[in-house]
Amino acid sequence: MRRSLSLKIVSIVMMLVSLVRLVFGLMMLNLFATASNMGAADEQMLRTALIAMGLIIACAVAELVSGFLGALNWEEPLRSGRSVRWGTAALILGIAGNFVQSLTGYGVSYVAWTTGFIAPAVYLAAALHFHLRARKK
Repeated sequence: MRRSLSLKIVSIVMMLVSLVRLVFGLMMLNLFATASNMGAADEQMLRTALIAMGLIIACAVAELVSGFLGALNWEEPLRSGRSVRWGTAALILGIAGNFVQSLTGYGVSYVAWTTGFIAPAVYLAAALHFHLRARKK
């Protein structure tokens, strides 16, 4: 039976990264809620920040689901397609969240790029490798 230890390891890292991404999304929510209460942010910026927070939290959920699926199915080559789809969703949501976050003026740190782009990209590479290797046999 085929197994993918790299998918298992990256899946565990992905679940941890999703928690970090969720914490940073909630910190952004707190920052813009405080700015709104103090009158330091205009309405357009608050809408953009709300979209960014939604994308960041959606990315965290997609990362958590994809990490769970990868850790659960690292021995199941026939189920690797779901890991690929969820990894793709996490990568797209992560890139979109980072882009919209940069429009708010909040900035995009190395933590945001690591949790929103690098970790999903590595996960997707491991899931695709397992999926293509499983289809080959």
